[in-house]
Amino acid sequence: MASSPCEYPRLPVSPPLPARGRTAGPVIVVLIFGGTILFLWWSAVHSGLEKAVPPEELLGKAWEAFRQIEFEKAARLFQIVESSTPEDSETHIEAIYGEASCANHRRSGRDLKRALALYEAIQKQHPASLWAPWAALAAVRASHLEPSDLELPYKKLSSKYVKVYQEHPNTPAGEEAFLYHCRIIASLGSREEASKLLREIDDFLSRHPGAVYQPLLDAMAAECYHILGREDDRIEAMARSIAAFERDPTVPFYELSSAYWNVAYAAEFEAGNFAVARKYYELFLKEFPNEDRAFGCRQALARIDRVEKALREGKQPEAEWLAVPCQ
Repeated sequence: MASSPCEYPRLPVSPPLPARGRTAGPVIVVLIFGGTILFLWWSAVHSGLEKAVPPEELLGKAWEAFRQIEFEKAARLFQIVESSTPEDSETHIEAIYGEASCANHRRSGRDLKRALALYEAIQKQHPASLWAPWAALAAVRASHLEPSDLELPYKKLSSKYVKVYQEHPNTPAGEEAFLYHCRIIASLGSREEASKLLREIDDFLSRHPGAVYQPLLDAMAAECYHILGREDDRIEAMARSIAAFERDPTVPFYELSSAYWNVAYAAEFEAGNFAVARKYYELFLKEFPNEDRAFGCRQALARIDRVEKALREGKQPEAEWLAVPCQ
């Protein structure tokens, strides 16, 4: 028996259109409205939960969000801490500093004007706070961190760093400000400024024996000696820098492999001190055997061996052995 065509109706090629006059608009409006209400409710609940957290704990969460580059979240948490703590408390002032840092460091929408205003407020309203020196330093750093295509007034920045150090001489922020001042002056390359900076560094280290930044300051003193053509003093300063770092490996901004490479390279080619060069090339290979410059260290040691052998035999070393390779 033949089957009736009604038993297996064929699907249309395209789906049927909705009936004339029917629209999804009201449904979409309801969904949007409901979603908005749900979002506002959840935000209120979440904000209430955050406000119930102790301020010190919330401050830790804010800094964690800051380190994760979640600046919107961090700023909101800092503001909650501000609103829930006494204005003269260190927790409150730290939260202001944190909010300023969010405005200063965010990648997009950086609000430098607000950041500077908050840094200034800390300094004026809470000059005795532990955060006042850091606010003073951060305000100068904010100007120093302008886009790289802008010509920065380095000498003016250097003077501002000096002012921070002079106003807060016995604080970590003041010491860091002095370090930035030294970096700027050492990079300018003037013999007069190099001589002056050496005196400033000596004075600083006499006032702050065992300073955290001593390895970096010794390295910058070495740059000054190089500008003045005092290569033996330069090598000694670089060696002091490494020794100071080995006593305290927690020094920030310090890279030991580069320190080894720089002192060995300078000793070989600029001071002619093969003993010191050999020492630090070998240290580099011992401690950083897989670093890219390890191959250059092996080449340098072989080069020194050839030169020393020729000198012992009373021969003139080949000119290519003495040529300065690219770093």
